[in-house]
Amino acid sequence: MSKDGFIRKDLIEAHNSLHDYDIISLCETSLTNDILPDVPVLEGYTFEAANHPGNVAHEGVGIYYKTSLLLVIRRDLSFNETLVAEIKFKNKKVFFTVLYRSPSFSHNLRNFKHS
Repeated sequence: MSKDGFIRKDLIEAHNSLHDYDIISLCETSLTNDILPDVPVLEGYTFEAANHPGNVAHEGVGIYYKTSLLLVIRRDLSFNETLVAEIKFKNKKVFFTVLYRSPSFSHNLRNFKHS
């Protein structure tokens, strides 16, 4: 996302002008804590990120979501490079998740095995 001075923001806005998404999820945002303040604003949206745990400019995820949504980022349910959002619809709660899993991770790792 931060590549070439956030040039991809224009692509996101152009695509969103056709579809008017409630949530826009992004993988491989390549953000660090120092770059976060420079993330472009999309009018009417809030941005949240889950950067690489080593605070290096690769991997990571983010979401833009409409400020009108009844959405709460659930950091208590999130883990490295993962965001979990709780959205309320009338009497229901829906969980929306965006996560990054490096292709180098093996599905045989303990974290990916079923109990």
